[in-house]
Amino acid sequence: MRILTLLILSSLSFPLLAQLDLGTHFIRGTWQAYQSNPALLPQNRITIALPSLYGYGEVSGFTLNEVLEENSQGQTLLNVDKAISLLEPQNYIRDRVDLGTLGVGFHAGDWYLSLGHSIRQNAYSKYPKELAQLAWKGNAQFIGQEIQIAPRIGIQAYQEVSLGLGFQASGNFTLGARIKLLNGVGNISSRNHDLRLFTSDDIYQLTVNGDYGLNTAGTQLRYNGFSDIDVDLDLATFNWSNTWTNNTGFALDVGASLRLGKLELAASILDLGQINWKEDATSLAIKGEYTFEGLDIFPNVWSDSVSFNNIVDTLEARFKVTQTDQSYATILPTYSFFSANLHISDKTAVGILAYGERISGEWLPAMALSAQTELLKGFNLGAAYVIRNKRFDNLGVNASLRIGPLQVLAATDNLLTLLQGSKSNTVNGRVGVNLIFGQMDKEAQKKMPDEKDFFK
Repeated sequence: MRILTLLILSSLSFPLLAQLDLGTHFIRGTWQAYQSNPALLPQNRITIALPSLYGYGEVSGFTLNEVLEENSQGQTLLNVDKAISLLEPQNYIRDRVDLGTLGVGFHAGDWYLSLGHSIRQNAYSKYPKELAQLAWKGNAQFIGQEIQIAPRIGIQAYQEVSLGLGFQASGNFTLGARIKLLNGVGNISSRNHDLRLFTSDDIYQLTVNGDYGLNTAGTQLRYNGFSDIDVDLDLATFNWSNTWTNNTGFALDVGASLRLGKLELAASILDLGQINWKEDATSLAIKGEYTFEGLDIFPNVWSDSVSFNNIVDTLEARFKVTQTDQSYATILPTYSFFSANLHISDKTAVGILAYGERISGEWLPAMALSAQTELLKGFNLGAAYVIRNKRFDNLGVNASLRIGPLQVLAATDNLLTLLQGSKSNTVNGRVGVNLIFGQMDKEAQKKMPDEKDFFK
């Protein structure tokens, strides 16, 4: 992959960082809800979490049904011009993949202990509309203008070993914490984010000015000059052959829950931490001002190889890309959950959740309304209405089924994606399987001497 493709289309080619699903938080008493708050303890004495999968992806700006059109020959084609016209001034692409390999947790008196292992990839790209316009129709449309084209990029894959500890201070109040040892597999993250382009009407002069850099670790980006750049950013292509690398870090989850009669309040903050990248860590940087005369550079990216190679030779001669080997650190995106859950009866509950994600200096909020009920013994069904990213059409469903010691869960916040995928710009879903043993005896749990029902 050549340098222009990397800079112009990076935000479209990377599998990129994303939010967590919200419906799972309300499947109370399960290992999966426990992952959203270390104080929401599983209801069984022993839980063994078998391999589980969570995935999330989102593209802002448009949906497929808005930009796919059928021509006179009956072919369905992408209308790129329309897609670009629907973009916001700033746009993003995100995705997240979590693979829970194995976990175990058990109650010991007032304490709950857990141990788990997961493989995670999360990423985030934010890019200006002008970047897409530039890639598609070149810089002639911006004569006399200076435009900012620098994308923000962050992608990382890592393993996570967690040790959790929960304490039930009473039948009403629970505290929980989870410390995580992180081991990084691969990372690409941008910095400085200043890359400006000016096209003058004087002899059609193009000037690129800025300060932009990429930090990389692992073997996912290989740079050997403008004409030889390779990027592999798929979860399956990360090199997982090394059991453990020198890229290590720590993170912390903290949470609390309070029961006031039929009302349960819960709050948690997840992934307070960072990864230190040392193994195969490299820094690439472009800094300064570079001028090209009489060149409409970007449409030639799509033309014949001879023209493109001439452009590459010009870039090689003008741009000064510095490459240094140095370690660096990346802060994990931080997630917060604040919820209230009202138990209408022993089998039915309704709830509300305020969610937030802190990533790359931005705060991304969301909100969910939930209803859960036990339809049959061992079978629970729930629904969630989710408001996130200025979209109000997210209706989710979730279900859990227990057969003997086997518990199976499935959840999505976007039922529309399953029914009409072309009308949605978001997809997420979770599936999990647990082995559970020994139901907790609620009547035997301690109660505060002055416990009162909040609604009495």
